[in-house]
Amino acid sequence: MNLTATPSRLLATTSPTLLLILSILAAHMGAAFAYFLFPMIGPLGTVSLRLAFSAVVLILITRPALASLRHRQSWMILVYGLLMAAMNSSFYSAIDRIPLGIAITVAFIGPLSISVLMSRRPLDFVWVALAVAGILLLTPDIGGSLDPVGLLLAAMDGICWSGLVLISPRIAKFAPGNTGLALGMSVAALTMLPIGLSKVPIIMADPVILLYGFGIAMLSTTITFTLEYEALKRLSVRLYGLIISLEPATATILGAIILSQSIGLQGLLAIACVTLAATGATLTKRPEEEK
Repeated sequence: MNLTATPSRLLATTSPTLLLILSILAAHMGAAFAYFLFPMIGPLGTVSLRLAFSAVVLILITRPALASLRHRQSWMILVYGLLMAAMNSSFYSAIDRIPLGIAITVAFIGPLSISVLMSRRPLDFVWVALAVAGILLLTPDIGGSLDPVGLLLAAMDGICWSGLVLISPRIAKFAPGNTGLALGMSVAALTMLPIGLSKVPIIMADPVILLYGFGIAMLSTTITFTLEYEALKRLSVRLYGLIISLEPATATILGAIILSQSIGLQGLLAIACVTLAATGATLTKRPEEEK
Protein backbone atom coordinates (compact mmCIF):
# COMPACT_ATOMS: atom_id res chain seq x y z
CA MET A 1 0.00 0.00 0.00
CA ASN A 2 1.38 3.40 -1.03
CA LEU A 3 0.88 5.56 2.05
CA THR A 4 2.28 8.71 0.43
CA ALA A 5 -0.40 8.60 -2.25
CA THR A 6 -3.23 8.41 0.27
CA PRO A 7 -3.36 12.14 1.21
CA SER A 8 -3.18 13.18 -2.45
CA ARG A 9 -5.94 10.74 -3.38
CA LEU A 10 -8.07 11.97 -0.50
CA LEU A 11 -7.64 15.61 -1.56
CA ALA A 12 -8.39 14.78 -5.18
CA THR A 13 -11.66 13.02 -4.28
CA THR A 14 -12.90 15.59 -1.75
CA SER A 15 -15.34 18.30 -2.85
CA PRO A 16 -13.39 21.46 -3.82
CA THR A 17 -16.04 23.56 -2.07
CA LEU A 18 -15.43 21.65 1.16
CA LEU A 19 -11.66 21.98 0.72
CA LEU A 20 -11.90 25.77 0.38
CA ILE A 21 -14.21 26.06 3.39
CA LEU A 22 -11.77 23.95 5.44
CA SER A 23 -8.95 26.19 4.19
CA ILE A 24 -10.75 29.30 5.46
CA LEU A 25 -11.48 27.63 8.79
CA ALA A 26 -7.83 26.58 9.18
CA ALA A 27 -6.55 30.09 8.41
CA HIS A 28 -8.80 31.82 10.93
CA MET A 29 -8.37 29.12 13.57
CA GLY A 30 -4.63 29.66 13.25
CA ALA A 31 -5.12 33.40 13.74
CA ALA A 32 -7.38 32.86 16.74
CA PHE A 33 -4.98 30.43 18.43
CA ALA A 34 -2.05 32.76 17.71
CA TYR A 35 -3.74 35.26 20.01
CA PHE A 36 -2.80 33.10 23.02
CA LEU A 37 0.92 33.58 22.30
CA PHE A 38 0.66 37.38 22.38
CA PRO A 39 1.02 37.71 26.19
CA MET A 40 4.25 35.68 26.02
CA ILE A 41 6.10 36.86 22.90
CA GLY A 42 3.84 39.60 21.54
CA PRO A 43 2.14 39.83 18.11
CA LEU A 44 5.40 40.43 16.20
CA GLY A 45 7.21 37.64 18.01
CA THR A 46 4.34 35.33 17.08
CA VAL A 47 4.56 36.46 13.46
CA SER A 48 8.29 35.74 13.41
CA LEU A 49 7.82 32.26 14.86
CA ARG A 50 5.01 31.39 12.48
CA LEU A 51 6.85 32.66 9.39
CA ALA A 52 10.03 30.80 10.35
CA PHE A 53 8.26 27.46 10.73
CA SER A 54 6.18 28.05 7.59
CA ALA A 55 9.23 28.93 5.51
CA VAL A 56 11.17 25.84 6.61
CA VAL A 57 8.25 23.50 5.90
CA LEU A 58 7.53 25.05 2.48
CA ILE A 59 11.20 25.00 1.46
CA LEU A 60 11.45 21.31 2.41
CA ILE A 61 8.29 20.52 0.43
CA THR A 62 8.95 22.57 -2.72
CA ARG A 63 12.79 22.58 -2.88
CA PRO A 64 12.86 25.73 -5.06
CA ALA A 65 15.71 26.22 -7.56
CA LEU A 66 17.20 29.60 -6.60
CA ALA A 67 19.86 29.50 -9.32
CA SER A 68 17.22 29.69 -12.06
CA LEU A 69 15.88 33.07 -10.89
CA ARG A 70 16.80 36.12 -12.96
CA HIS A 71 17.42 39.57 -11.46
CA ARG A 72 13.91 40.91 -12.11
CA GLN A 73 12.36 37.73 -10.72
CA SER A 74 14.49 37.97 -7.58
CA TRP A 75 13.32 41.57 -7.10
CA MET A 76 9.68 40.49 -7.35
CA ILE A 77 10.22 37.71 -4.81
CA LEU A 78 11.81 40.28 -2.47
CA VAL A 79 8.80 42.61 -2.76
CA TYR A 80 6.45 39.64 -2.33
CA GLY A 81 8.20 38.59 0.87
CA LEU A 82 8.29 42.12 2.31
CA LEU A 83 4.57 42.50 1.62
CA MET A 84 3.94 39.17 3.31
CA ALA A 85 5.92 40.23 6.39
CA ALA A 86 4.10 43.57 6.56
CA MET A 87 0.70 41.94 6.05
CA ASN A 88 1.18 39.37 8.80
CA SER A 89 2.69 41.91 11.19
CA SER A 90 -0.13 44.41 10.73
CA PHE A 91 -2.79 41.69 10.97
CA TYR A 92 -1.48 40.11 14.17
CA SER A 93 -0.96 43.56 15.68
CA ALA A 94 -4.54 44.44 14.69
CA ILE A 95 -6.15 41.39 16.30
CA ASP A 96 -4.24 42.19 19.47
CA ARG A 97 -6.33 45.38 19.65
CA ILE A 98 -9.67 44.68 17.93
CA PRO A 99 -11.89 41.58 17.45
CA LEU A 100 -10.81 39.05 14.83
CA GLY A 101 -14.01 39.44 12.78
CA ILE A 102 -13.67 43.24 12.61
CA ALA A 103 -9.99 43.00 11.62
CA ILE A 104 -10.76 40.60 8.76
CA THR A 105 -13.71 42.75 7.64
CA VAL A 106 -11.62 45.92 7.42
CA ALA A 107 -8.73 44.13 5.70
CA PHE A 108 -11.12 42.45 3.25
CA ILE A 109 -11.91 45.87 1.74
CA GLY A 110 -8.44 45.90 0.16
CA PRO A 111 -8.63 42.93 -2.22
CA LEU A 112 -12.36 43.54 -2.77
CA SER A 113 -11.65 47.07 -3.98
CA ILE A 114 -8.88 45.87 -6.30
CA SER A 115 -11.19 43.27 -7.84
CA VAL A 116 -14.05 45.71 -8.32
CA LEU A 117 -12.08 48.76 -9.48
CA MET A 118 -10.24 46.76 -12.14
CA SER A 119 -13.63 46.05 -13.70
CA ARG A 120 -14.64 49.76 -13.84
CA ARG A 121 -18.33 49.11 -14.45
CA PRO A 122 -20.83 51.49 -12.80
CA LEU A 123 -22.51 48.59 -10.97
CA ASP A 124 -19.22 47.60 -9.38
CA PHE A 125 -18.91 50.98 -7.68
CA VAL A 126 -22.17 50.15 -5.90
CA TRP A 127 -20.39 47.23 -4.25
CA VAL A 128 -17.50 49.48 -3.23
CA ALA A 129 -19.99 51.97 -1.76
CA LEU A 130 -21.70 49.17 0.17
CA ALA A 131 -18.36 48.00 1.57
CA VAL A 132 -17.43 51.56 2.55
CA ALA A 133 -20.83 51.93 4.23
CA GLY A 134 -19.99 48.85 6.26
CA ILE A 135 -16.75 50.42 7.46
CA LEU A 136 -18.54 53.70 8.25
CA LEU A 137 -20.86 51.74 10.53
CA LEU A 138 -17.83 51.07 12.71
CA THR A 139 -16.94 54.76 13.17
CA PRO A 140 -19.20 55.41 16.22
CA ASP A 141 -17.25 52.76 18.15
CA ILE A 142 -13.81 54.17 17.28
CA GLY A 143 -12.13 55.36 20.43
CA GLY A 144 -14.73 53.50 22.48
CA SER A 145 -15.00 49.75 22.07
CA LEU A 146 -12.79 49.83 18.96
CA ASP A 147 -9.13 50.84 19.12
CA PRO A 148 -8.37 53.31 16.26
CA VAL A 149 -4.80 52.02 15.99
CA GLY A 150 -6.17 48.49 15.60
CA LEU A 151 -8.41 49.63 12.75
CA LEU A 152 -5.49 51.40 11.03
CA LEU A 153 -3.40 48.24 11.34
CA ALA A 154 -6.25 46.19 9.83
CA ALA A 155 -6.44 48.70 6.96
CA MET A 156 -2.68 48.34 6.45
CA ASP A 157 -3.19 44.59 6.36
CA GLY A 158 -5.75 45.12 3.59
CA ILE A 159 -3.35 47.30 1.59
CA CYS A 160 -0.61 44.66 1.80
CA TRP A 161 -3.17 41.97 0.93
CA SER A 162 -4.07 43.97 -2.19
CA GLY A 163 -0.41 44.16 -3.13
CA LEU A 164 -0.12 40.38 -2.85
CA VAL A 165 -3.21 39.96 -5.04
CA LEU A 166 -1.59 42.10 -7.75
CA ILE A 167 1.90 40.58 -7.64
CA SER A 168 1.00 36.90 -7.13
CA PRO A 169 -0.07 36.21 -10.77
CA ARG A 170 3.25 37.59 -12.03
CA ILE A 171 5.23 35.40 -9.66
CA ALA A 172 3.16 32.34 -10.60
CA LYS A 173 4.43 32.68 -14.20
CA PHE A 174 8.01 31.85 -13.25
CA ALA A 175 7.47 30.08 -9.90
CA PRO A 176 4.63 27.54 -10.32
CA GLY A 177 2.82 25.79 -7.50
CA ASN A 178 4.01 26.73 -4.02
CA THR A 179 7.53 27.69 -5.16
CA GLY A 180 6.84 31.43 -5.14
CA LEU A 181 5.09 31.11 -1.80
CA ALA A 182 8.07 29.25 -0.32
CA LEU A 183 10.55 31.87 -1.53
CA GLY A 184 8.36 34.78 -0.44
CA MET A 185 7.78 33.18 2.95
CA SER A 186 11.55 32.79 3.37
CA VAL A 187 12.10 36.49 2.67
CA ALA A 188 9.32 37.35 5.13
CA ALA A 189 10.84 35.07 7.78
CA LEU A 190 14.29 36.65 7.35
CA THR A 191 12.73 40.12 7.59
CA MET A 192 11.18 39.26 10.95
CA LEU A 193 14.21 37.29 12.20
CA PRO A 194 15.66 40.10 14.41
CA ILE A 195 12.39 40.26 16.36
CA GLY A 196 12.31 36.49 16.62
CA LEU A 197 15.86 36.36 17.96
CA SER A 198 14.97 38.90 20.65
CA LYS A 199 12.35 36.44 21.93
CA VAL A 200 14.75 33.48 22.21
CA PRO A 201 15.28 33.81 26.00
CA ILE A 202 11.50 33.73 26.56
CA ILE A 203 11.09 30.74 24.24
CA MET A 204 13.98 28.86 25.87
CA ALA A 205 12.32 29.35 29.26
CA ASP A 206 9.11 27.80 27.91
CA PRO A 207 9.81 25.48 24.91
CA VAL A 208 6.08 24.72 24.62
CA ILE A 209 5.90 28.05 22.76
CA LEU A 210 7.80 26.39 19.89
CA LEU A 211 5.27 23.57 19.66
CA TYR A 212 2.42 26.07 19.75
CA GLY A 213 4.08 28.19 17.07
CA PHE A 214 4.58 25.15 14.86
CA GLY A 215 0.89 24.27 15.17
CA ILE A 216 -0.12 27.81 14.21
CA ALA A 217 2.20 27.70 11.19
CA MET A 218 0.68 24.41 10.05
CA LEU A 219 -2.87 25.72 10.40
CA SER A 220 -2.32 29.18 8.96
CA THR A 221 0.04 28.29 6.12
CA THR A 222 0.71 24.66 5.23
CA ILE A 223 -2.82 23.28 5.65
CA THR A 224 -4.51 26.47 4.45
CA PHE A 225 -2.55 26.81 1.21
CA THR A 226 -2.51 23.07 0.45
CA LEU A 227 -6.30 22.86 0.69
CA GLU A 228 -6.81 26.11 -1.22
CA TYR A 229 -4.39 25.09 -3.97
CA GLU A 230 -6.20 21.78 -4.51
CA ALA A 231 -9.61 23.52 -4.46
CA LEU A 232 -8.54 26.10 -7.06
CA LYS A 233 -7.75 23.31 -9.53
CA ARG A 234 -11.44 22.41 -9.73
CA LEU A 235 -13.38 25.53 -8.66
CA SER A 236 -14.65 28.26 -10.97
CA VAL A 237 -13.55 31.82 -10.20
CA ARG A 238 -17.18 32.74 -9.46
CA LEU A 239 -17.68 29.98 -6.88
CA TYR A 240 -14.27 30.71 -5.36
CA GLY A 241 -15.26 34.37 -4.92
CA LEU A 242 -18.57 33.42 -3.32
CA ILE A 243 -16.96 31.14 -0.76
CA ILE A 244 -14.19 33.63 0.05
CA SER A 245 -16.94 36.19 0.71
CA LEU A 246 -17.71 34.22 3.86
CA GLU A 247 -14.33 35.08 5.41
CA PRO A 248 -15.50 38.03 7.58
CA ALA A 249 -18.44 36.03 8.95
CA THR A 250 -16.27 32.95 9.53
CA ALA A 251 -13.67 34.99 11.41
CA THR A 252 -16.40 36.55 13.55
CA ILE A 253 -17.84 33.15 14.50
CA LEU A 254 -14.43 31.66 15.33
CA GLY A 255 -13.52 34.78 17.31
CA ALA A 256 -16.68 34.30 19.37
CA ILE A 257 -16.10 30.56 19.91
CA ILE A 258 -12.34 30.48 20.54
CA LEU A 259 -11.68 33.95 21.97
CA SER A 260 -15.11 34.72 23.49
CA GLN A 261 -15.22 37.96 21.50
CA SER A 262 -18.56 39.72 21.19
CA ILE A 263 -19.46 42.22 18.49
CA GLY A 264 -22.33 44.70 18.76
CA LEU A 265 -25.17 45.15 16.30
CA GLN A 266 -23.37 47.83 14.29
CA GLY A 267 -20.32 45.62 13.99
CA LEU A 268 -22.45 42.74 12.73
CA LEU A 269 -24.14 45.05 10.21
CA ALA A 270 -20.73 46.21 9.02
CA ILE A 271 -19.62 42.61 8.48
CA ALA A 272 -22.90 41.89 6.65
CA CYS A 273 -22.37 44.89 4.34
CA VAL A 274 -18.85 43.83 3.38
CA THR A 275 -19.92 40.20 2.89
CA LEU A 276 -22.85 41.29 0.71
CA ALA A 277 -20.57 43.59 -1.30
CA ALA A 278 -18.11 40.76 -1.96
CA THR A 279 -20.93 38.37 -2.89
CA GLY A 280 -22.55 40.93 -5.21
CA ALA A 281 -19.26 41.73 -6.91
CA THR A 282 -18.70 38.02 -7.56
CA LEU A 283 -22.20 37.27 -8.85
CA THR A 284 -22.23 40.23 -11.25
CA LYS A 285 -18.87 39.48 -12.84
CA ARG A 286 -18.91 39.07 -16.58
CA PRO A 287 -17.66 35.73 -17.95
CA GLU A 288 -14.53 37.29 -19.48
CA GLU A 289 -13.55 38.70 -16.07
CA GLU A 290 -13.41 35.22 -14.58
CA LYS A 291 -10.55 34.04 -16.72
